[in-house]
Amino acid sequence: MIKWIPILPAGSEIPVNSSTISRLSAFLYTEIKRLFQKRFLLLFLAFCANALYAQKYNFQHYDLTNGLAQSQVVAICQDKEKQIWLTTLGGVNCFNGKKFSTYSIDEGILTNTNFAITCDHNGNVWCGGMGLSAFTNKGIINYKFKDKINARNILKVIADRNNDIWAVAGFKLFKLIDNQLVVQDIIAKKDYVSALQTDKQGNLYASLYHSGIYKLNKNGWKLVISVKDQYISDFVFSDRTPGAVVFVSGMGLYQCDSNHLEKINIPSSFSEATELTCIKQDHHKNLWVGTNKGAFLISGQSVKYFNENNGFTNERVFSIYCDEDDRMWFGVDGGGLYSYEGDDFVIYDKTQGLNNETVMSLARDSKGVMYWGTNGGGLWSFANHKLKPEIVKGKESSKLRVNCLLNDSKDNLWVGTDNLGLWVKKKGESAYSPVSNNQQIFFHLAEGPSNTIWVATAAGCYYLEKGMIIRVPSTQYCSSVLVKGPDSVIIATFNGIRLIRNKKLDSNFNLSCVAGKNVVSLYAHGPFVLLGTNDYGLYIWNTKTNAISNINTKNGLLSNTIYSIDIIKNTLWLGTGKGINKFRITDHNRMTVTKESIFNPIVECNQHAILHTDTNIWIGTTRGLFIYKTNRDEKAVPVPNTIIESVGLPAKNKDSIQYTYQKGYKLPANLSLPSDKSHMEIEFQAIDFSEGKDIQYQYQLEGLDKTFGKTETHDYVEYPNLPPGQYTFKVRAINSDGAYKAPAVFSFTITPTFVQSAAFKILIIVIFISAAYGIYRYKIYQNNRKALYIERLKLEEQAFVRRQTAEDFHDDLGNKLTRINLLSELLDKKVTKDNPDEKLLIQEIRSSVDELYSGTKNILWALNPDNDNLYDVYELIVNFGKELFDNSDISYQPSENDPAYKKIRLPLGMGRNIILICKELLHNILQHAGAKTVTLAIGITSYKQICITISDNGCGFDNEHLAPTGNGLRNMRNRAKRLNGKLDIDSKLNAGTTSQVIFPIPE
Repeated sequence: MIKWIPILPAGSEIPVNSSTISRLSAFLYTEIKRLFQKRFLLLFLAFCANALYAQKYNFQHYDLTNGLAQSQVVAICQDKEKQIWLTTLGGVNCFNGKKFSTYSIDEGILTNTNFAITCDHNGNVWCGGMGLSAFTNKGIINYKFKDKINARNILKVIADRNNDIWAVAGFKLFKLIDNQLVVQDIIAKKDYVSALQTDKQGNLYASLYHSGIYKLNKNGWKLVISVKDQYISDFVFSDRTPGAVVFVSGMGLYQCDSNHLEKINIPSSFSEATELTCIKQDHHKNLWVGTNKGAFLISGQSVKYFNENNGFTNERVFSIYCDEDDRMWFGVDGGGLYSYEGDDFVIYDKTQGLNNETVMSLARDSKGVMYWGTNGGGLWSFANHKLKPEIVKGKESSKLRVNCLLNDSKDNLWVGTDNLGLWVKKKGESAYSPVSNNQQIFFHLAEGPSNTIWVATAAGCYYLEKGMIIRVPSTQYCSSVLVKGPDSVIIATFNGIRLIRNKKLDSNFNLSCVAGKNVVSLYAHGPFVLLGTNDYGLYIWNTKTNAISNINTKNGLLSNTIYSIDIIKNTLWLGTGKGINKFRITDHNRMTVTKESIFNPIVECNQHAILHTDTNIWIGTTRGLFIYKTNRDEKAVPVPNTIIESVGLPAKNKDSIQYTYQKGYKLPANLSLPSDKSHMEIEFQAIDFSEGKDIQYQYQLEGLDKTFGKTETHDYVEYPNLPPGQYTFKVRAINSDGAYKAPAVFSFTITPTFVQSAAFKILIIVIFISAAYGIYRYKIYQNNRKALYIERLKLEEQAFVRRQTAEDFHDDLGNKLTRINLLSELLDKKVTKDNPDEKLLIQEIRSSVDELYSGTKNILWALNPDNDNLYDVYELIVNFGKELFDNSDISYQPSENDPAYKKIRLPLGMGRNIILICKELLHNILQHAGAKTVTLAIGITSYKQICITISDNGCGFDNEHLAPTGNGLRNMRNRAKRLNGKLDIDSKLNAGTTSQVIFPIPE
């Protein structure tokens, strides 16, 4: 926080601002050394009560407000994805670092009251209550006791090296066999089993009351450690002493092996902890012991006791668990869940006696004594793990607002306040002397060459010379001062920075990048000057090259307000308006940095309140003093696993979807969605319990994406509308080092709708082809119709011409023939009988005229279009036959004509060819057959052909000797071809002849 904001009259060049001081509690940090006898682990612990509650450790607390199913956490385990599982008396929880998922009887487990939990080698999580419930990839599966044994709740459950599941219920041992819990005897049916454990090889051990600890071998159970008259509630295998077991019982804490049993005495200083409940060993071979009031940490020869006074709890600890990353978890009776990551970070606050939690300034003298200035709580010294208030000015000391502190090169302590002026405590003295008793507000102190003390105040920049405090002319409000050389001092103002040379303001100096910006902190590192601003982040100015770079929230800053700056070797520490940032300096020549993750609660830091020692960095905040250890080996940033938490689907789809539990989350099984209902939102999460969560995600949808996409910070992805296909969604979490593990996957199918199906596409193709063919046929139809229309017009024109021709021919030729006939008749009358030759000639003329007239009638009949039908053609043939055979002895028998034949229209010339063929056949019968009977018939064959048949019973002839070269026969057959038909003649000697004219019905 900014130490003081001036409120000036209107018109002042200094802008008006305001700030509110918040508070945080912190504990004094110390580590208690205790005497530890390694061989027998006998502890004789004696220490000071002030040291016992000397610091507040970094415990994280989770309760019902964070999503716990119930406040009594009984058992804890971790699955293969590194998620934390825990049982409560109100359900089972799965914690991924961000949120708790809860499982109860509504989700399918046997009971909400579960006392035991474990994870087997396949990654299945087993919880025990009135039976076992297993979380598998096939869902939740429940297992009950065989033969309905009246057993109590399962209190222990564990998987051995063969992945067999064992449980303790009602002090009996059970094994899961054929999906049932079957009782197992160790040494007798009255076994009183109290605890189960496995060693690093997965061998199973069980403790029996009044007997000891047994190991399961191939041949059965074998006693390995004898313990009489003890109820062992929990035990571990000691990594410090091979072959030894450390256990807790109603009688205390013990270490034993096959030969010795030794009690580990708890000192009387811990009298509040009267009962030991559980024990666990971490990855550093330290022992953690749960009690009825907090917990112990036994580390080598030291013991720490954690309770509510140093960040933990005073409630009963039911269970302790050490996860893969050496993070400790505690299940507490009524207090929920706690986690602990070590003492790399601690807090000091009011619990150590501070009467004000806002630590505004820090200093350290040559003896290592720390001084803390507070905002209204006075000045405090910290030495030998003890806090003591400093008396600066009598009774007013406890209300001092100490804005700045400086321990100079002569080991003098300078104290700048905002209500009692400037004070100094000389080396070797205990009293503080006033340097300036005015009401000036002091912001920052710095020492220059020749031990000159420079002071930043609300009224400008000052320096001390010969016991006098002198103002640098023309300087106004400045919040920070940085000595940059024997004659140069940089001061921070509301309007950038100013340069003082030889104790005078350099009016020509201007650093444009921060002009107009409120600079609140300064720090020098080689040729670089680091400038912390209010709202613009950190500027890094290379004074040699004049190059400028900027770090802000886009680069990982928690806030763009930088109150304090410090550099320790390769590490840049920044106190900001919303927490503490740590950056690794990757190149000191260019001052490039990379963000590192640290535990970082949201807190406002204070201006210039930062200081480092050989082992720690101390940072003053509005919620206490935060201390980070800097001498620890850098831990590799954990690479988180990734899980898929949920697949969100539209409400109309959910009723038809089957779900199963996968890695603790209810996800659709064999998901298949139609493409018109394929909207989905997939939520995922990195399994990460650290506070510095610089986690990003990459995901890929196989079937749509070829590779993983760019990194994202959000933990969900939405697919509004997916095309049909087979998909596999993959997502992986990436830590700050860019490392990642195998992705979490979820496969599903999007099925096509009917309009997207192959059948629909085929149907569309068929319709398209049909439409195209229809159009094609319609075009043909139109063309044919047009052609028919044109043909009809032609026919009508031909009919008109034929009819007109017939009429004209009839009128003209008929008149002429009639005249010839009349003239020949008159001539015949004038020629006498004495001229027979002339008479005969006249008779031939008249006969020729009659024949010509008769032939003309046939021509006129053929020219008439009304006769172009089968009926009239056949009728003409019938009449021709009657006239032909009328004066002969031949019986002529034609068949009846059918009026339906009128509908069979014959093209132009077709009727004439039919008539001429039939006339030729009838003439041949009359002249050559010698027949007595002639028949004429017409019909339609089954092949839609017209057949005209002429038969006689004459002399016939031999078909084999029929002359094919005769003109009459050749002409008839040529005419039949013109009809697209044929002429068949069948004849036998003395058996008559049958002739058939066959041709298709015209279209």
